[in-house]
Amino acid sequence: MNAAEWIEFSSMASSNSYTSFAMLLTFASGYLAASYIVGSKLTTLQVILSNFVFISAYTFFALNAYGNLLDWQIARSMAAESVPEIQVFSSNEAAAFVMFAVLVYIGVLLVCLKFMWDIRHREN
Repeated sequence: MNAAEWIEFSSMASSNSYTSFAMLLTFASGYLAASYIVGSKLTTLQVILSNFVFISAYTFFALNAYGNLLDWQIARSMAAESVPEIQVFSSNEAAAFVMFAVLVYIGVLLVCLKFMWDIRHREN
């Protein structure tokens, strides 16, 4: 592949990552809304099932976004080998960005689960 194809692949991976992240946030928002509206009325089994579905789907979207970010990082580095001027991030900065994204994914998941916990255990 030449540099232009690597740049195009990088652009597609970046776009796919944004789409996955948007789906991830949409799913998390839906979970938060459902938690707020009916969280205190759910039985323990219903909470377990909803948490299982949420964590499973959230993990799928997060791994999809993470994989696309890794593809972006690899494609940018491959393109930069041919055309060094296009390298916006150093490889360390790109890796730090990917790790930051992973921490954001984990943080959003934990905040959602903590919110459900607080709704279920609030003192009246």
